[in-house]
Amino acid sequence: PVSSVVITSDLPEAIEHNSTVVLTCSSKGSLLTFTWTNNSNPIVSDGKRLTVTNEQSSSKLTVKDVLRYDLVGPIVCTATNKLEKQSSAPFNLTVYYGPEDVIIKPSATSQYIPSKSDFNLTCSASSSPSATFTWFHDEKELKATGQVLTLKVIEEQGFGKNIGDYKCVAQNAKTKRAVPSAPVRFSVIEPISGVIFTGPTGVLIADNSTANLSCQASVGNVTDRVWLKDGKTLSASSHIVFSSDSSSIFINMLKKEDNGKYTCQLINSVSKQEAHFLMVVNYGPESAEVKGKAEVKLEQPVEFTCTAQSLPPAKITWRINGTVISGQTENVLILDKASYKDSGKYTCEASNAVTGRAATSSSYTFTVKEEIDEGLSDGAIAGIVIACLVAVGASIALFFYCRAKVPVSSPY
Repeated sequence: PVSSVVITSDLPEAIEHNSTVVLTCSSKGSLLTFTWTNNSNPIVSDGKRLTVTNEQSSSKLTVKDVLRYDLVGPIVCTATNKLEKQSSAPFNLTVYYGPEDVIIKPSATSQYIPSKSDFNLTCSASSSPSATFTWFHDEKELKATGQVLTLKVIEEQGFGKNIGDYKCVAQNAKTKRAVPSAPVRFSVIEPISGVIFTGPTGVLIADNSTANLSCQASVGNVTDRVWLKDGKTLSASSHIVFSSDSSSIFINMLKKEDNGKYTCQLINSVSKQEAHFLMVVNYGPESAEVKGKAEVKLEQPVEFTCTAQSLPPAKITWRINGTVISGQTENVLILDKASYKDSGKYTCEASNAVTGRAATSSSYTFTVKEEIDEGLSDGAIAGIVIACLVAVGASIALFFYCRAKVPVSSPY
């Protein structure tokens, strides 16, 4: 009978592609033949999967350049004679391999990484036993072990300020192999924070003042600056000059158009921050003009408007025929019921206490017309005219009649 079929190996451990292993199948029995199987399939030397000898009938199975994938499954030896057939327990050959497929994730990253973020690199490799890892920055070894390299470790060791290549090397203590990953290239950029926007603090007057605006970051490396005014890009001009690094602008001889909201945007590869400054440029009054109706009827309402461009709004003084109209300081003058005495030449004077400037309008002539009763119809008017003519005719006839009745006295 066949009994106690056992597989033994001349090597307790094998290295992929680098070992020749002899497996021996032992059994109690006589006139035995042996059959070897792997994953329930006969082991055959095909020159590709396995290189073996005596694979079908020998008690010894020699495997050259042992491969990890082909011998991962259990190997079974079956002993047979004319009386009986008996198989061994499955035998798993220990094959060390790798490292293989060494990669870093994320393998493709942004060229710039925000400082103090939760960014990290993870290295993986297929290996038996499990690989150990060493990290490098531009071929200089980092003081870091393990599969994960954190940004905190990179910054603590003073790396990342300049763009560079990071890679990991996976090592296998059994196979004595060390395999590097493909490099990942990036630099660490500190996000911008604490934007400081400064501008003039005194009173600004058009055509008399200049202004300096400055924009800086408390933290972070600024690579680009954008200036806006009232939401639109601010460009250099004959009176707006940018510094060489665009961190400040100088406005020479302010104009009223320089009034507005200025925005400074600070930008780098990982962040964008902005701040605002409201600049007030006092100006005017540039001119004064009276507008309104040239004439109205008696007791009709009338309204005059004095327009004068000014910041702050100008103080208004109204005059009629050169005389100040007391109590009227608004830019609108209202007469509830126009009278004949309201006719005349009107002027307005606009003054700005901040700029110290004043402007007087040209004279505006206003007339209150006499009201004509237009209530009678044409027929009524014609009747009145005819009645008047009849009355006149009757008076003339009476005159001649009376004259005829008076006797003419003789001159003698």
